[in-house]
Amino acid sequence: GVDISVPTGTPVRVTADGIVRHASPMSGYGKLVVVAHPGGYETYYAHLSRINVIPGQDVRRGDIVALSGS
Repeated sequence: GVDISVPTGTPVRVTADGIVRHASPMSGYGKLVVVAHPGGYETYYAHLSRINVIPGQDVRRGDIVALSGS
């Protein structure tokens, strides 16, 4: 994984088209969004301050899925 340091509340944009598989708190990750992409890849966005999507939602590259936490 890669941790990227940004100010709290920075929009978090999805890296590629996909479907939201998880969008709620998870132990060890805090508020977490998981996006499933074609080809079996997944992207985890963790330690968020706000989640803007729901499981099953289609997302496109560049969509804001959450706001960063601390």
